[in-house]
Amino acid sequence: MDTILEGLDGVGCILDDLIITGKSDEEHLKNLESVLKRRLRLEKSKCSLIKSEVEYFAFILNKDGIQPYPKKGEAMLNEPEPENVKELQSWLGLVNYYRKFIPDMSTVLQPLNELLAKKSKWNWNKNCKKSFLKISKLLSSTKVLAHYDSNVNIELAFDASPY
Repeated sequence: MDTILEGLDGVGCILDDLIITGKSDEEHLKNLESVLKRRLRLEKSKCSLIKSEVEYFAFILNKDGIQPYPKKGEAMLNEPEPENVKELQSWLGLVNYYRKFIPDMSTVLQPLNELLAKKSKWNWNKNCKKSFLKISKLLSSTKVLAHYDSNVNIELAFDASPY
């Protein structure tokens, strides 16, 4: 799919799921036309056109930006605390999917990552619980990542945690 769609503006895909965007209805339709010229076969029942907001791979995308799908955040709040390394690894896999929404993630997760060390014994302590709850709350917040705008000054920030 990446090869077929290469060079098209306002088009993204994950596996066989496409998202086609535009800053206006006209641009959206132009980008859709460009995709259709690539002779893709689309499943009509799965297509929606000119939506102001869409759910796409557990994210909500709209004119304001991208945010985690709210039901995922709510589910994270109700997730029981892991009771072993395997459960923690599974939970961290889900958390990692939403990494871009969690400021200072490496620092916040440090107590949990310590539990994954090969020589570490399982010891779910108060720091682990605090980390678990903080991440769950951050994922259920309404933080939105804004769309890139070349006309706006940007600041590059990255997680430079000692962990």
